[in-house]
Amino acid sequence: SEPVAGFQFNINGINITSASGGSAEENGFSVTGAGSVVVGFNISGGTLPPSNAALVNIAFDSYDGDICLADAILSDPAGDALDVSLGD
Repeated sequence: SEPVAGFQFNINGINITSASGGSAEENGFSVTGAGSVVVGFNISGGTLPPSNAALVNIAFDSYDGDICLADAILSDPAGDALDVSLGD
C-alpha cells in the first residue's frame, strides 16, 4: 500500500541464476539475483508504486522440491523498513 524504494528476499530451495523484468525493471530498478538472494533498488531514488503486478522474474538452474519465499525486506523512500507478512 506504500511506495517501495528497495527490496531484498530469499527464495529457499532453488539456485537463482538471474533476476530481471517485472515492475522492478519497468520502474528503473537495478535487480540482481544469485544463490538464494534477490536484491533490487533504484540508484536515482525512484520507487515502485503500490500494485499487484509481478515484481521480478527469477531464473534458476536447480531446486530441491520445496521452494519458499523468506526473509523479505522492503524499504520506503527514507530507507525505513516496511511491514512485510509472508504466508506459509
